[in-house]
Amino acid sequence: HTVIMIGEEDHLRIQVIYPGFAIKQAYKLADQVDDLFDERLPYAYHEKLGFLTKCPTNLGTGLRISVMVHLPALEATGNLSGIIRALGGVGLPVRGMYGEGSSAAGSLYQISNQVTLGVSEEQVQNKMISVIEELAGKERAARKSLQQTHATALEDRVMRSFGALAYARLLPTKEFMQLISNVRMGVCMGLLPGYQAGDIDALTIAMQPDMLMRESGNMSAGERDKKRAAMVSAFFTGGRKA
Repeated sequence: HTVIMIGEEDHLRIQVIYPGFAIKQAYKLADQVDDLFDERLPYAYHEKLGFLTKCPTNLGTGLRISVMVHLPALEATGNLSGIIRALGGVGLPVRGMYGEGSSAAGSLYQISNQVTLGVSEEQVQNKMISVIEELAGKERAARKSLQQTHATALEDRVMRSFGALAYARLLPTKEFMQLISNVRMGVCMGLLPGYQAGDIDALTIAMQPDMLMRESGNMSAGERDKKRAAMVSAFFTGGRKA
């Protein structure tokens, strides 16, 4: 998915979004699109400051890499706050699902590089890959710990959430995000055979307010909650299609 933004925080922004952990693939496509623009547009460039973006924080390469991560077990074990502080200390701020200024929804966090000046594009990619791989390892370890020490409570949390999603008649966005987060964790841990994390991700995106209105037209919050509940129920009770 490629988006070109003009006249926003920067003069020109090329956004490439890939599913999964595909930093190298996303960069390759963004670089190709950038080359197409570079052939036709005179980019403002300074030998020491790099690309002269409208926002000074994006000087240098102008490369920002963001990865969305699902960290329910690190939240549950109380280890996440320390990790967030540590990442911020090395120039990788952690934000909510919708980026700067947003809070986490459904244990989803966005991690991005802060420094673009004085580092190469390859260095930014390699640092992000290394950090995310380490973070994923910590989340897997936290899930394993929960399964070993609180197996029944974990299964209860997952199955209660599954039941609520399958049979609710009203599903506000905030409640849906928390419930689907629990179910996604259960799917990844093998507690809900027959479901795939990718299908849960697609459902999560499809149930966001703007996506629902794009599909069904303008609706009030209550109408969206009812529509969301019906679609999610169909997904989990037999339809399996977001």
